[in-house]
Amino acid sequence: MRLNPALASVATVLSLTSSARATTILRGPFLQAVTTTEATLVFDLSEPAHAEVRIQGVVAGELQLPSTSSERHHEVRITGLEPDQEYRYSVHVEGGEDRYQQVTFRTAVETGSPFSMLLVGDTRSGHGEHAALVAAMQQEDARLIINTGDLVGDGEDDDQWNVFFSIERPLLSRVPLYPVVGNHDTHLGDAANFRDVFALPGDKLYYSFDYSNAHFVVLDGHANTDLLCVKDEQVVLNCFDEPQLQWLETDLSAACERADTKWVFVAVHDGPYSSKDDRYGSSQMRDLLPLLGRYGVTAIFSGHDHYYERGVSDNGIPYVIAGGGGAGLYDIAEPCDFPHTMVTNAQVHHYVSLDVGPDLVRLTAKTADGTVLDETTFDTAKSCGASPPSEQPATAADADADGGCHAAPGENPGRYGFLAAAVGMGLAWGARRRRQRLREG
Repeated sequence: MRLNPALASVATVLSLTSSARATTILRGPFLQAVTTTEATLVFDLSEPAHAEVRIQGVVAGELQLPSTSSERHHEVRITGLEPDQEYRYSVHVEGGEDRYQQVTFRTAVETGSPFSMLLVGDTRSGHGEHAALVAAMQQEDARLIINTGDLVGDGEDDDQWNVFFSIERPLLSRVPLYPVVGNHDTHLGDAANFRDVFALPGDKLYYSFDYSNAHFVVLDGHANTDLLCVKDEQVVLNCFDEPQLQWLETDLSAACERADTKWVFVAVHDGPYSSKDDRYGSSQMRDLLPLLGRYGVTAIFSGHDHYYERGVSDNGIPYVIAGGGGAGLYDIAEPCDFPHTMVTNAQVHHYVSLDVGPDLVRLTAKTADGTVLDETTFDTAKSCGASPPSEQPATAADADADGGCHAAPGENPGRYGFLAAAVGMGLAWGARRRRQRLREG
């Protein structure tokens, strides 16, 4: 069949060294950044070697385009594809066995077309539970997956990343993953391995993307943060840094102005609320609620708490905690008294399916055996320029005064005075210097 180079590609990776040992694929291949016309295929080899990716369209024949990658870690950008079409690929490694003959994926649907997606998070341990959920998610007709963070237990441990991709391979080889960085994915305030593992837009841990008529915003609450900031004359630990906040407002404003964008979803590891005993949600996320409301955010997705929960923020934004991907489950207590409504929660491993249509979003939370935990719909489309709520979400100090909740140790260290501030500033300086050295070296 005649090749058509205008439609897709094959990437050829030149060898850095030769070896008598059979070269293997340690991680992947897995998909990221699938649009109507492009896709990125990622895989890691056991050593530098020549590799080839072959793409074949269902209608067109086999198609080719060279890649510039020459490392063990390969990010192959496939271009010239057509919307909502099925393509097959295979990866061939010189000196090793061919892998993934004729794996199928689909390009993104056109704007306005319905699609399904999945949420799962905190997959970091409990590999049996994780694998069972992956097997169940393979049966869904999903076009994308968001992992709400803590993909592994220790982001610096290469073996844990190998286990993660071994479990996820059957799913991620055909459905693109959009990861959220969690606290366990970082090390001393940096996420070097996380950056190396994934093909993130602009090499940033916070990013956004569009799919059909939905806009997705992924926030970084654990690396691009300031360990100390001052809010309402209180010293607070772990705040979004100023560049991320500026980017967020610019991104949300642009999404609000686009007529094709109907739904806006925000994903972050540590969400605004928690019902775990001795945990209170993220104060930096509660501080963002007026901004998210002003730009018409449809829902907030998070993990961090190892159970399922759905509720509504004080200014009417639905939130979903999807943290039951494999890690040990947490006991659920009464929700903290920061103003919000907790609708339902369950201490169980789970994933969440969302059917996103032109006029309605349908949510279904499920266990690995298909048991439905929760069902609901969102039908309030994006509305820009809404006024901030008259009653702001309570601060930690407010909750204490009411006797309802007590700030987690370190969440609001203002009461500990000058000593806490001095220690915090030292930690912040040390972590910032380490991040700078890593990026320079």
